[in-house]
Amino acid sequence: MPVLLAYAIVVIVWSTTPLGLKWSGEGISPVMGAFARIALAAAGGWVIVKVMRLSIPLNKSAVKTYLYGNIGVSFGLISVYLSAASLSSGLISVMFGLSPIVSALVARFLLPDSKLNVMQWVAVIMGVAGLAIVFQGELHTGTNSELAIGLVLIGVFCFCISGILIKREDVAIHPLTQTVGTLIMAVPIYGVALMLFGVGAGEPTLRAVAAIVYLGLVGSLLGFLCYFYILNKLQPSTVALVTLMTPVFAIMLGAWLNNEALTESLIIGAGCILFGLVMFQWPNREGKPAIAD
Repeated sequence: MPVLLAYAIVVIVWSTTPLGLKWSGEGISPVMGAFARIALAAAGGWVIVKVMRLSIPLNKSAVKTYLYGNIGVSFGLISVYLSAASLSSGLISVMFGLSPIVSALVARFLLPDSKLNVMQWVAVIMGVAGLAIVFQGELHTGTNSELAIGLVLIGVFCFCISGILIKREDVAIHPLTQTVGTLIMAVPIYGVALMLFGVGAGEPTLRAVAAIVYLGLVGSLLGFLCYFYILNKLQPSTVALVTLMTPVFAIMLGAWLNNEALTESLIIGAGCILFGLVMFQWPNREGKPAIAD
């Protein structure tokens, strides 16, 4: 698969996932929606692996990549699902817009030769300022969403450290088997989360069922497949640059399809974060990209 096509698929999937995530919890508990999504993705992936006559490696290095992947796929995603009821899909996407900056900060300690230049440090400040504006705006609305914002930030950190650890492991493994191995390992983790947070009463709406199917087969299976593929081809911070585009698309989709309000704090805060991301990727003095491909 061409890297550019895989990258475009990730952009599309990540732009639509926040809205699908909100819809998937209609009538049921958020964790139940997450469990159904991951179980469907794992089952579908296992069938595809068998049809393609691939094997899921279980050596030490491969299992480590599955574990690293579940830092984001399980713990990170569960954190986001728990916050979905209190936040708009656009706001969730804006929070994930901080991923390149968080990824680079974490990589500075986990990957060799990962340094930030002056422009990148200014970008970090811009990103934090944008987050503060969004946070203050949420406080003024009286929605008591502080905990939800904190959970999304935990999710962002989990996804970033997950990608960096996978990159550091540098295991030669087929992206599909890496995706399916990670998803299969995620199923019991989500099962435990379901027991901890409760199944919840109620019946899913038709839109929730459609969202779960989309998130399971496209958002999780195809999305993670392309994500792991480009992660093996590009630097983690370059992969995280996808979030420079997805907040804009996600905000528009949320306003158009879910009647989400475009508050002044969200627009200004998102603008600061996106401007910081542009600065973060600005060429350095040698004329090379700040994050090498």
